[in-house]
Amino acid sequence: MDNIDNIGEYLKKIRGEKGISLEDLSSKTRINIKCLKALEENDFARIPVKVFARGFLRAYARALALDEKEILTLFDNSSREYYENKSANEWLKEKKEIQVEKDTKKNSFILSLVAGGFLLILIMFIIFHSIGSRRGDQSVDSSLEEVIIPPSPPVKESGSLVQEERISDDIQAEGPQVKVPPREMLLEVEATEDTWVSAKIDDGIIKEALLKPGDKVVWKASNKFLLTLGNAGGVNLKWNGKPLEPLGPRGRVIRNYPLQRE
Repeated sequence: MDNIDNIGEYLKKIRGEKGISLEDLSSKTRINIKCLKALEENDFARIPVKVFARGFLRAYARALALDEKEILTLFDNSSREYYENKSANEWLKEKKEIQVEKDTKKNSFILSLVAGGFLLILIMFIIFHSIGSRRGDQSVDSSLEEVIIPPSPPVKESGSLVQEERISDDIQAEGPQVKVPPREMLLEVEATEDTWVSAKIDDGIIKEALLKPGDKVVWKASNKFLLTLGNAGGVNLKWNGKPLEPLGPRGRVIRNYPLQRE
């Protein structure tokens, strides 16, 4: 292992010695054959996100009964130059997209404040207008004297029954209020294409899964998820049973997208 600096050639050689085809390896690891070929050909551009490549290699190593730690060390040595010299334009583009998203959220927040202020002014105008109208009506009514006729006592119909109903209402009104505890949040991810999914649950446990079309995972959380998708357009998401809009197009990588209780 110490003299090997080509992860792809090493994996391909070991797989051949064990007599395992790419098709069998794909079925065993649930990794697309194209991704397996990319690993064996050192074509890191086809797996641009390093964390995904490492996840694939763990599954590859387990399938061939290899030492995962040594395989990942070899991968780091082989891929360091690619990932360190990754196109600056790609990173600038990603940063620009993030900045545009932040600006959009900021503008939306400002518009919400303006709309909220306008609505508040409108409500205050309606309230003051209503109070002024009532005062005018009261000033007219104060000049008239009205004879107030006390209401006649209510007819007793099964007096004990009427009294029991009133007592029952009083007891119900004064009884303790039961607080219903908040239910768990459910995140359902169903793959329509090959993808890799990761979720950090409540700032603690990290769940990962390699999904093929038709595969589905359901995760629970108390407060929030931080969701990472390797193929945003290749999954259908449901949040507490309600479908969510796609977080991005096919092939788009989404990192640490927050889903939390409102």
